[in-house]
Amino acid sequence: MAKSRLWFVITLLFAILTGLLVFRYLTGAQTAAVDEVMATQVVARVKIPTGTRISADMLETVEVPVKYAHPSAATDLEFVVNRFALIDLLPGEPVPTNRIASEKTVNELPYKIPPGFRAMTVPVNALSGVAGLLKPGHYVDVLVTYSGPDPVLDAKAVTLVQNALVLAVGSELQKIEGVQVSENVTLALRPSDAQLVAFGESIGRIKLAARPVGEDDAPVPRYMDVARMLGLYP
Repeated sequence: MAKSRLWFVITLLFAILTGLLVFRYLTGAQTAAVDEVMATQVVARVKIPTGTRISADMLETVEVPVKYAHPSAATDLEFVVNRFALIDLLPGEPVPTNRIASEKTVNELPYKIPPGFRAMTVPVNALSGVAGLLKPGHYVDVLVTYSGPDPVLDAKAVTLVQNALVLAVGSELQKIEGVQVSENVTLALRPSDAQLVAFGESIGRIKLAARPVGEDDAPVPRYMDVARMLGLYP
């Protein structure tokens, strides 16, 4: 009987000791969890293929312990939105800041074309290309001059497009110091305007007119010919 009581006491002591150890472990784990420093990271919510313009619905933010955080991951959702993915990003993968780019930081033409536009190159010379003073980022109007059977009486000048963005001068996608003389200029045009310019180039000579900064489209005549020109000066 005394032996049974002894085993009961020993078992009870072991149970109490085990409970104390478990309690200390859980308390320590909770304290460690509370004291854990967390970091915010932007991750892909869906697969984002290379070259995609990233939108807000493709992303989400997560909190991870600092010791597990990706060292170059973006931490601000707004910083990532509207930039381009330079690599494939998989769901749940952190978005590295050195693997995304904006139109200003990437030096490849497709990333510089505004949505809904097309890049189209037109031939120019020192006169039609504004004496080499155009730079990427400038805006121009596109005109065409052409004539019919009579090179004077049938001659016309038409403004085909207004406020076209210059994407490149020659092969340069960035502004450089001094005059950028080139035999071609690449413009950002809406598909319908690209058709107009392509057709105008096939029937006449293209000329570019530089626009002042920040000016909205101004109304222009549909065309100018000899009769209209002479009518301006009675």
